[in-house]
Amino acid sequence: AHDIWISMERNMACAAGFCGLCQFGPAFVCRDGPVFRHDRIAPFLAVAGL
Repeated sequence: AHDIWISMERNMACAAGFCGLCQFGPAFVCRDGPVFRHDRIAPFLAVAGL
């Protein structure tokens, strides 16, 4: 799973992680991404509402 990368898109307002609109689980797409290793975000892909 270290070779699988996912590009995420979320609505962003501040682009610094302060507003929380781009939060996905414990990560912020604007600050920590937008590209994530699959094994880092896989546990949150099945959570409704994220």
